[in-house]
Amino acid sequence: MTYSPSHSPLNTRTTERVRHLLPDPSLMGEDQDGEKLRFMTARWNQIEPAYEAFKAGREIPLNGTALAAWSGVTPEQAEVLRTAGIRTVEEVRDLPDGQLDRVRLPNMRDLRKQAGLFLANSDAAKAAEREAAKDAQIAELVERQAAMEAMIEELTKPKGKAKDAA
Repeated sequence: MTYSPSHSPLNTRTTERVRHLLPDPSLMGEDQDGEKLRFMTARWNQIEPAYEAFKAGREIPLNGTALAAWSGVTPEQAEVLRTAGIRTVEEVRDLPDGQLDRVRLPNMRDLRKQAGLFLANSDAAKAAEREAAKDAQIAELVERQAAMEAMIEELTKPKGKAKDAA
C-alpha cells in the first residue's frame, strides 16, 4: 500500500505492507501503551476507510458527497463522470462552463443545476433534523424546570398554616 499525508500527497509517499500498518499491541513489547502504538492507531484510522473501499472495489471521495449517494445520476452516468475526473456531487455542482462540454453526457448544465439543488436540500434536511432535536431538548428542559420550580415552592412553603389561622 502506498499512502501520503494530506498536506503533501504528491511529494511525500510511503509504501508499506498493510500487515505492517495494522496497530497490534502484542508486537509492541514493552511499549504496549506508548507513543508508537498511539501513532500507528491514529495512522490506521486515517487509512482504513480507503483500504476497505479498495478491497470492496469502491472509490471513496476525499471531500464531498459520493456520486453513488446521489439519485440524480445512474451508475452509468456516474462512471462517465468518474472517467472525466469528477468524483463528487460537489464537483458536478462546481463544474466551470468550459469543462461542461468535456463530459460526454447530455444536458450537463441541467445536471449541474440538479447537483446544486440536491446539496442544498440535503443541507436543509440536516438543518431541520438539528432544529427538531433542539426543539425536543428545549421542551424537556422546560418540563424539568417546571418540576424543579414546583419542588422549590413545596420546600419553601411555610409549615404551620393551621397555627397562623388560629
